[in-house]
Amino acid sequence: MYKLMIAEDEEPIRRGLVYTIPWKKMDCCVVGEARNGMEGAQLIREKHPDIVLVDINMPVMDGLTMLRETRDCSYSAIILTGYSDFEYARQAIECRVTAYLLKPLCLEEIEDAVKRAKEARKIAEVYTSTLENRERLKEASPIRSYGKNGMETAVAAEMLVNHLVDFRKQEGTALEKK
Repeated sequence: MYKLMIAEDEEPIRRGLVYTIPWKKMDCCVVGEARNGMEGAQLIREKHPDIVLVDINMPVMDGLTMLRETRDCSYSAIILTGYSDFEYARQAIECRVTAYLLKPLCLEEIEDAVKRAKEARKIAEVYTSTLENRERLKEASPIRSYGKNGMETAVAAEMLVNHLVDFRKQEGTALEKK
C-alpha cells in the first residue's frame, strides 16, 4: 500500500480529501495531514510518504517551497490548487510534480493523478535499485582492485588484460616444453 500525505491549509478541503476519497481502492493510505508547508516538510521527513498531495498557497510555507525543501526525500508530488497561473505551473514542473490539478477536483482526476504518481514511484524504485546494483558490481569487480592504487579504470582494465595475455603465453610455453 502506498503511503499518502496531504498538505492543505483549508480544513474542509483537507478533511474532504482524507475522508471522502476511496484511498484504499487506489491502494493508498493517508499517513499524515499538514495545514501548512512547514508542517508538511516535517511530516515528509518523519513519515516518508510515497505520494504527497499539496496545495500551493498555504501559510507559513507555501507548497512549492515545501517541495523544494524536501527534494532530497523520495516521493511523487501532486499539486492541488485554485490557481491556473502559468508561473505556478512552471515552478511545479521544476519541482518534478506528477500532476497539477485545479480545484474544484473530481474523483476521476484524483484517481488518474494517483495512478501516475504510483507509476512514477515504481520507476524511481527501479532506477534506485539499478544504481545500487551497479555500485555493488563495481565493488565486486576485479578491475576495482587494480584501480585502488590511483590508476584510472581504463588503465587498470588494460593492465588486467595484459596480465591475462602474459599468463596465457606463459601457460602455452609451459605446455610446449612438455
